Amino acid sequence: MDSITKTKLSEDQIIMLAKKAFGDDRIVKDIRELNDGFFNSGFVIGLEDGRKTVLKVSPMKDIKVMRYEKNIMDTEVFVLNKLNSVQGVPAPKVLPTKFP
Repeated sequence: MDSITKTKLSEDQIIMLAKKAFGDDRIVKDIRELNDGFFNSGFVIGLEDGRKTVLKVSPMKDIKVMRYEKNIMDTEVFVLNKLNSVQGVPAPKVLPTKFP
């Protein structure tokens, strides 16, 4: 879904972010955009070693959003980390990578 809050990234930009997160020696095998969300951009990144990860990208700082939407990804990371601290609750692991 297209949305003003979804940051558009080129394949080269996604590869650059994956290399920053996982190391320059990692090879990105495939990239698939997740289209169902309304707010953040999301991409499934497949690495050559078989690992898959999701890259989520928040809106650019100059995009006007509702007050409750500001820093919404920080809230999501906080909640996922809390869920991961509770034994038996399935939740995705958040990789501690943040880019300017």
